[in-house]
Amino acid sequence: MPIIKKFKQGVYEHSNLFKIKNPTVNVGDNEVKEITPFRGVIQQQGDVITAEEHNEIQKNGTVFVTVEYSENYGSGVDGYVIKNFINEQGLFEGLKLKFKIPRTNIYENPVIVLGTQTYNLKIVSGNSLINVRKGELNINEIVNIIYCNGSFILENQIASENSRGITKYGTESGTALEGKRLTEIMGLEFGGNIQDIGTKITGKFYYDKSIKHYFECTNNNDLTYVDVTKFKPISNKPISDRLENLSSFKREEIVLTSTDGQIAKFNFVASGNVRIVWVINIGIKNQYQTTFPNLPEWFCKNAETTWSVLGNGTGGIGMDTAEFYLDIENRSIKIFPQLTNTNIIHQLTGQCITVARI
Repeated sequence: MPIIKKFKQGVYEHSNLFKIKNPTVNVGDNEVKEITPFRGVIQQQGDVITAEEHNEIQKNGTVFVTVEYSENYGSGVDGYVIKNFINEQGLFEGLKLKFKIPRTNIYENPVIVLGTQTYNLKIVSGNSLINVRKGELNINEIVNIIYCNGSFILENQIASENSRGITKYGTESGTALEGKRLTEIMGLEFGGNIQDIGTKITGKFYYDKSIKHYFECTNNNDLTYVDVTKFKPISNKPISDRLENLSSFKREEIVLTSTDGQIAKFNFVASGNVRIVWVINIGIKNQYQTTFPNLPEWFCKNAETTWSVLGNGTGGIGMDTAEFYLDIENRSIKIFPQLTNTNIIHQLTGQCITVARI
């Protein structure tokens, strides 16, 4: 039975019984005799531990106690009754008890029962003390509780996102995935959080706390944010989004007006990451450059600037050709026809194909 004793300071005397021997050394006086205590010679080594010191030593220890579960302390109350424990010093700040949880709590705010008194059981959450939640005391777990300010505090509760404690590994909600397993799943070594100050190493993966995604570092850098030229996403969500984009399709026919008032019809298509724009038999003035601005944003997003060639739009009659410049940065199309000596309208047909970064 675990006991915290109450030691008292005192003076302890042996009885005044002695043994008398013949002198072992002749000192010249027959009346001088050697005497020893009846219970033997008292030999004292080291320093004496006082009662106060011994009591303090006990207070700094952890006492392993037996606990039973009870529902006899109120409706909807889990009671954890401490058994076989005698504390002659009474409750004191910092009293630490260790026990095995006999049953998982089925209600919030369980209590500790010590003698005839009940005490609330709290847990640390951030910088605050809160009541123990339903199911937070798991059967057969070994825990420490500490007496403080009239309550007991669960010292080594299961760790959560916002409080320290014993980490419980698993794949269910409320458990942690072991770092080694995460590394095996990713196939890369974990480097830390992107927001942490320090060098990010090529080939390691990092966690973005703001958007809760993982990214592989593709170029060494000291950034604390995601730059697509130095990181690529490897979390399931952004990858699945990209895969969905590969099967997407959109088409829009738009009439555009050039900067000098010419009107032409353009067809825009996005299929996955492929971008196509085509024209059929549009009329372009015989001048060096014709610019059509205001291309649709959805078509230009993440697309690459490129060039193409337009041909005669009358079935091959004539020798009309033109350069077709898809200017993504300025969301415009620029056409440069082959100039002639006559003031004709060039009839042009063709298409331009580019890709978009997804």
